[in-house]
Amino acid sequence: MAHRLRPVSLLSRFRSTPQPAPFQCIIPRAALANAGATAVPARASIYGHGLLGSNTEVASGNVRDMANEHNFVFCAAKWIGMANEDVGNAVTILQNLSGFPSLTDRLQQSMVNQLFLARLMIHPDGFTSDPAFQDAMGNPVIDTGAVFFDGNSQGGIFGGTIMALAQDITRGVLGVPAMNYSLLLTRSTDFAAYASTLYPSYPNELQRPLLLALIQMLPAQQRAVYLCREVLGWTAAETAEATATHAAEAAETVVSEAVDTAAVAVADVVDAETKIATAVTIAAQETADLVEDGSSSASTGLSVLGRKALEHAQFNAEAYVGHVSDLMSARSIPEVIDLNTAFAKQVAETLAAQAREFSELAQKTATEAVESIKTRFEKSFKRAA
Repeated sequence: MAHRLRPVSLLSRFRSTPQPAPFQCIIPRAALANAGATAVPARASIYGHGLLGSNTEVASGNVRDMANEHNFVFCAAKWIGMANEDVGNAVTILQNLSGFPSLTDRLQQSMVNQLFLARLMIHPDGFTSDPAFQDAMGNPVIDTGAVFFDGNSQGGIFGGTIMALAQDITRGVLGVPAMNYSLLLTRSTDFAAYASTLYPSYPNELQRPLLLALIQMLPAQQRAVYLCREVLGWTAAETAEATATHAAEAAETVVSEAVDTAAVAVADVVDAETKIATAVTIAAQETADLVEDGSSSASTGLSVLGRKALEHAQFNAEAYVGHVSDLMSARSIPEVIDLNTAFAKQVAETLAAQAREFSELAQKTATEAVESIKTRFEKSFKRAA
């Protein structure tokens, strides 16, 4: 069964509640050789795990090797929203994209979690105040002078956001990040498994790129908050007061209108191109009938003229039908626009060339019959164009 985005589910109001944020840290032997040794404070870094993974990835062999070779204490929190515990929700969302905000809401919280984790690693009242991060003499095992970021795959992608937001982190490593999800998603060799769930719910190929574009838009309240804070320079209190009213209603209206308008636009394009193809096919048939009716009494020049007109009309009809087929195969709205622009240019050039060729042939005939048929041909061509 095909689904549409249901705007009513895009924005909900929740009371703020405590958010547990599990984390895991590894202390290398380079920093603390054994329980009785004196600590050699290690550099601090948070670690970002891969696609739908877990913070336990920080204990994997390659990360441990990095920690020991370069004396790093790595700590990791989950990218909630895109962690192993979110697989079930991700599958549900693929069947109904109206639930996508449940993913992004958690993912935004995960960004906050990462920032707090980084702060805990270097703050005097953070990890170094706990015996778990001290040697037997109470010396810290973490060098609190700076904190870094290291993330791989999904951790590399989201790491770009962390590096942009963080006030404490000035250097980081984005390992094999590829590109942002909006560009990477459908091009990934791994996408087939997700498409097998997504595409049956959204069988219209023209709507799929639109849906992927819509889920990248900020909800209405988030857009309003951004404008108030970053553009207008309002305080947090002023912004909260201004955006607390009618936010949900605004989100419903904006998204509903966007989906409906886009769906109508796509339908209109396909309908218009189909009508054009039908009109040109009729013109081609009328031209064929005309040639057949006049062939018995026409001169050799008239026969050539008729065959050329039929050839042009049939070529144009096939071109229009081919264009409609290309539109139906388009994967995005920009691609539809590009196809229409290129085809309009092609039509103009083709009709101009055909008109010149037809005119040259018509001038070779001087009989009254030729003049009569020429008029009817031109009428047929006008209908086709």
